[in-house]
Parts: sequence; structure tokens; C-alpha cells
Amino acid sequence: MKWQGTIRWVGALLMLWGMASTAAAAVADPSLSVHTQLIIAVDEAADFELIPARNGTHLRVRIARPESAILLPSLDEDDPLVQAVSLSPFGDGTVSQLTITLRERDVRTGAQTLVRPFRIVIDVLREAPPVEAPHVAAIHYTPSPFRFAVGLLPPGPVRAVPVTLPALDKGIAERRFGQAVAAYTDGRLIQAQAGLTDYLQQYPNGRHVADCRFLLAELDYRQAWYRGEAARARATRQYDALGQQYPDHPNAELAYLRLAEVLLASDQLEQADALLTRVTDSYPKGEFARFATLLQGMVALSKNHLRTAATRFKAVRKAGRSDRMASHAAVGLGEALMRMGRYPGAADYFEKSLAHLGGQLKGDPRRLRLMGRALLESERFDDARQVFLTLFNLHPAAFPPGLALSHVADSFRGEGHWELAERGYRTVIDQYEGGEGSLAARISLADLYVNQYRNADRAEAAFRSPAQGPGNAEELATVALELYDQVVQLAPSDVLSEEALYKSATLFEELGDDPAVLDRLYRLVSRYPATHWKGPARELAEEALARQVNFHMAAGEPAQALVVYRRYQEALFAPAMRGWQPLYPLALAHEAVGLTDDAMRHYLSLLGSSAPVDQRARAIYRLGNLYLQQGQPEEALKRFKYYARRYPRGSLRGPVVLGTAEAYVAMGKLTRAADQYRIYIKRYAKGAPLRAARLALIEVYRQQQQWSPMVALYKAVLADDTRAAQKAKAKGGLPPVLAGLTTGSVRLALADLLLAQRRLGPALKSYQTALTEGLDGADKEWAELRVARIQLAMGRAGGRTGLQQLARANAPLLSDVATQMLEARRN
Repeated sequence: MKWQGTIRWVGALLMLWGMASTAAAAVADPSLSVHTQLIIAVDEAADFELIPARNGTHLRVRIARPESAILLPSLDEDDPLVQAVSLSPFGDGTVSQLTITLRERDVRTGAQTLVRPFRIVIDVLREAPPVEAPHVAAIHYTPSPFRFAVGLLPPGPVRAVPVTLPALDKGIAERRFGQAVAAYTDGRLIQAQAGLTDYLQQYPNGRHVADCRFLLAELDYRQAWYRGEAARARATRQYDALGQQYPDHPNAELAYLRLAEVLLASDQLEQADALLTRVTDSYPKGEFARFATLLQGMVALSKNHLRTAATRFKAVRKAGRSDRMASHAAVGLGEALMRMGRYPGAADYFEKSLAHLGGQLKGDPRRLRLMGRALLESERFDDARQVFLTLFNLHPAAFPPGLALSHVADSFRGEGHWELAERGYRTVIDQYEGGEGSLAARISLADLYVNQYRNADRAEAAFRSPAQGPGNAEELATVALELYDQVVQLAPSDVLSEEALYKSATLFEELGDDPAVLDRLYRLVSRYPATHWKGPARELAEEALARQVNFHMAAGEPAQALVVYRRYQEALFAPAMRGWQPLYPLALAHEAVGLTDDAMRHYLSLLGSSAPVDQRARAIYRLGNLYLQQGQPEEALKRFKYYARRYPRGSLRGPVVLGTAEAYVAMGKLTRAADQYRIYIKRYAKGAPLRAARLALIEVYRQQQQWSPMVALYKAVLADDTRAAQKAKAKGGLPPVLAGLTTGSVRLALADLLLAQRRLGPALKSYQTALTEGLDGADKEWAELRVARIQLAMGRAGGRTGLQQLARANAPLLSDVATQMLEARRN
């Protein structure tokens, strides 16, 4: 019976090995696994084979490496299966034989079957360099401080100071009490309990009654950690009674300390904290105070008061750094710093705790997990591997083995050994399908491919993933998305599904697929409304929405932009947006479709955000325009004035001046409106806006009956129109499209103004020019009538001819007017 292969990564599970009663192999039930695991360290990948036990008490592993390349594990004295391990050369010296001697009481020698499963883990701590860089020398193995080489200690309370006992006098009662104390001191707890109880019954008024009751409480205290809530409640009553009845007893303060410990075990944190404060206040410099301070740190840690906890633990370490209490404080400091995100400091304190608490930490899977994460985040990948291997080997029931091996692969990825990491993830996915480790491995493998995608040469698209992975950059991204989707499909209610959805959204963002980004984030927030990814998901969604709205606005599709927004509004963008990116394009889209109130709401939100100055300035200007459109010139004027004061050199200074003028016109303040129009014309206006501003100022002068400035403005408009037409003709193009009145209409208006001023010659010339520049309809007929009238007034022959033609025209009003004028002339 033989297995052979190459182990290429740390923590690769060699096998679950068992021998059936027949010659066929049988794999033991993993659920029966105990903490018998051998971690054999070699300096590179090794070929090996397992030689079956011949007599039921020995296993042999042959490793294709010399003895100098192998580091034997340290054995726990209480190991349930392994009695000894020895290493010897085999063959020509290039192969080593590892002999594992098993304890006979755990082996059925007759059937040659192991009672419990036995696992061997080949720990390749330092892998040879990848084939892509053969010139790099191999790094030889060095022991990690996190290789736990101490026995596994049972979990329990941290012992405080010793019990104070009185001196004994002569007499039968004293002897009985002394015998009970001796049994207590020697650890013969049943005899001690019987002796102390007998003393209380025989001598209810003896001088050692308080001492007996205290020691009996101590016996219950020892069992309170293992026998559940009832035992803890009994110990609580005893210590509380001791403190109340014997407040002057030498052990009274210790009773309060013990009571606080038992209350902590029952999660009664506030009551325990009050007792601990009493102890620290009573004995601020004693051993009681130091231990009470340690427990206060644990209480603060339980309440998530991390800074308070760190202060307490540091005080304990300051009083003494080389004992077990200081080591417990180091563990607490490590956990507090870990929760605060200070990973290097947490890892350092965990390491400092190993001297006294290695075995106890080895038996605490929760703290091992924290320690492993701190080491990973601190980029101490070698040490992190050791911790997660310990979790894998010792706590398969408390910590999923697949998850531990996935973290081992994480350590390889951190060191840049992507091939080893990928193989590790795929091994976990294959062997632990559907478990938490498999989900974590899928996400980590997808993250690995995303990292490779980001580093791939996009131009040549020739990047190859190791271990028969995906090919070019696009394939890497596709496989990563598939892995994220698998996590969501396999465990839709698991927290890892939330992470998978968010990370797939970020990858879609890099791929430029904003609709997919919004869809993934919508699924994330709608399925998991309490997810801790909600904040970053909304921020990412707003960035994608901003790009989508800008895209549709550039394509002239404001309605489609609003469709996208409203599809995801309730889940991703309500009650308010967290960021500013979508606000301005959304306001423009609402404004474009006539939803003025919604547009104004977005502009106002933009003003209260951290948007760039240019966008906030534009929002103020757009708000002023919208207020102007809604017939609220006073509100519009406030926005325009604020802009002028806040952004005196802003890019919209000219349009703001124009808007200010229009607001004054709407308010009937014509003098101020004229001032603003003149400023706009002089400083900012060019081209069509200049022409429109001059015409608007003419209208203001008309209402003010200021005729002379109107003539100058009309002439300026006509001069500009003439130059623009000449320039277009010289270039062989069409005449410019004019905003507002045509050139002929402007000239007609000027002629009317000159006529009103009795300037008949200039008015006649202006009318005639207007007719040649192209008037039609009523404007043409009235111009002809005025020309005839002026000529008639000036005594020119053309006037009578013109009136006669108009009298015969097919325009009833004009023909009547012309006829009346002719009759008046004859009379």
C-alpha cells in the first residue's frame, strides 16, 4: 500500500491514513480526528512514501531528502497516539526514513487498525524559486517563533495570588483543619472537600470557619469553569457571602477578585467591573491590583472599548514583563491592536506571549485565528503559515480545515509564489467542496487572477497563469468573475457572497461595464441590506451612475439617463447620495426633460457636497437660471450675486452678469438692468450673445424712452451683421444664422426709431435698405408704406407712385391707408 507524490505548498494534506481489517485501505472518519498531527519541515518540495505498519506500532515515512534538509517536529508529552519520532538515513543517503512509534494502547495490534485517524503534513516552509526565475537561490528553512513546541494546556482561569492561611495551633480541631489544608495543597481535592466540610460540621464556631468556607469556595471556583452555569452560580454565592460576613478576613479582597472572575465567565460585565475597581482602589500597589487590572482590560475588550483595554494591559506589562500575567496582557494587547487595525503591533505582542502561554494559545482557536490574521496583514507570511497549520492540525472542529489551508495559500500569495497559492486554492476547492474554506479559496483564487489581470501585458495579451490556469488578460478576468459567481450560487446567505458580489462589481468597473457594475451592486444591497459593504458599494454605484448619465447626456438621451437612475434609486441612491459625482449630470438630465424641481434638488445637494469648485459654481448659476424660469427673479438674483461674490474670476462670470440683468428686468429695475447689460457687452459678450445682449438692452432703453442710445445700438448690431455676412461670403459659405431679429428686421426697427425722431432722410434710407435686405409679409408692406409716406412728405415723386401701388394692393388695410393718404394729398 503506497502513496507517492510531490508536495509543493505549505500545509498540503498528505493523507488520512488507516488500515482496514482486510488488505484494502480505508479512510478514517475526519469527524473523529484528534490533535495528533505531525508537521515535518523540509527546505523544498519532497517526494515521499508511506510504509505501512508491520507490527501495529510503527509507521515509516521515506522522504527523498537527506537528513540535513529535514526538521523533526517537537512532540507534546500528552500526545494521544505518538510516543516517539526518529530519523535515520536510508539507502545511499539521499533518502531519509522517519520512524513514528505509536502508543500500543491506541492500536489494535491484532487487526492492525488505527483507532483514530492519523494525519501527516509535509510543511514546505521555504519553497524553491518558481521556474520563471531559476537564477534566484533557494532560501533555506529557519524555525519560526510560532512553531508551537509546548504541551497543550487546558483552558481555564488565570490564577491570582495564593490563598492566605493562618498558622496552626495544637489540638484535634487544628489537626483536622491542617489535614484538609494539606490535601488541598497536594491537589487531593476530594479529600480536601471532605475534610473541610467535616470541620464545619464538627466545629461550627471554630476559628477556621471562615478559612474553610473560603477554601470550599476555591474548590467550587476550580470547577466553575468546567461544570457550567450552576457551578458558577454556587461559587458566586459563596464568595459574595464571604465578602459580606468576613470583610476583615485576609482573603476578603481575593474573594471579591474571584467573584469578579466568575461573574465575567457568566457575562455579567458591569457587576464584575465594579468589583475589580474596588480591588484596584483598595490595593493599588499590590498583586491583587495587577491581576484586577488585567481582568479590567478583558472587560473593556469584551465591551469593545479598545483604547481602555490597551491602557489596562500596558499597565499590567509595565509592572512586570517576564511572568504569565504579563504574557496574558500581551495577548490582550494583541487582540485590542488587531481590532484597531494595527496589525504589526498586534503580531509583536502575540509573539511576546509565547514564552509562557504557548500551549494555552495553541489550544485557543479564536486567538489563533486573530494571531494568524495579524501576521498575514503584517506580511509575516512564514509565521502566519505556522499559525494556520496549527489551526488545521489541532482544531478541525472549531476552525474549518479548508479555511485554514486557504489561509496557508494566502501566505504563499503574499510572498509572490502565485503558482503555489493557486495550487493550494484549487486543492481546497476540490477537497472541501461547499465548505467555508472552499468559498474563501474561490474568492482568494479570483483575487489572485484579478491581480494577475492587472499586471498582465494588455497589448500582447500573452500572460499565462500557472498550473494550467487561464490564458490572456481577458480570460483571467472572465475566470475570476466565474469564481465570484460560484460563491454567490453555492452560499447565497453567506457573508462571503456579499464580498464576492462587491469584488465582481469592482472588476466590472475595471472592464468598463458600468451597467454590470450597477446590477451587481443592486443585487448586493437589495439582498443584504445590512451588509458592511453597503457604504463602499453605494460610493462605487454613484461613480458608475455618473459615467452612465454622462454617456446618455452626451448621446442626447436625458430620458434614458433618468431611466437608469430610477431603476436603482431606491436601493442604491436613497435616501440621499453619499458622493457628488452623479449630482450635476443628473440635475442636467432632469432639467433637460423639464423636471425643474428634481433638477433644483440635485443642484442644492451638490452645493452641500465636497464636489470640485467648478461644479458647485455651475450649480449656483444653473439654480439662478431655474429660479428665473419659474418667475422668481429675487431668488435668482440671490444666486447670481453669490456667484459674483464667491467666484469673481469664475468661468461663468459673463453668463452670471447677463442673468443678473435679466433678473433686474423681471423685477422692473430697468436702470440696474441696463448697467448689467452694458457690463456684459463691454467685458464678456462676443458673437451671437453680444448681438442678443444689444437687442435686450435696446428693449430696456425703449421702456425707459431713451431713444439716442437705441440708435447707436441698432447701428452696432447692423455693423456686426454686415461684417459676419462679408466674412462668410469671402469664405464661400452661407450667411450666419442670426439669433432673434433678422438684419432686415433690425434695420426696420431703426428706421421706425428715426422716423419717430423726425429724421426723415436717415429713416428713408434705412427703410429702403431693409427692403433690399429681405423683408416679407406685413413688415415688407408697412416698410413700403412708410417709404412712400416719407417721400411724399419730402415732395418726391416716388411717394405718390408708391401710394398708388399700395392703394391697388391686395391688402385691405394698407390699400385703405394709402387711398386715404392720396385723398388727403389732393385736398
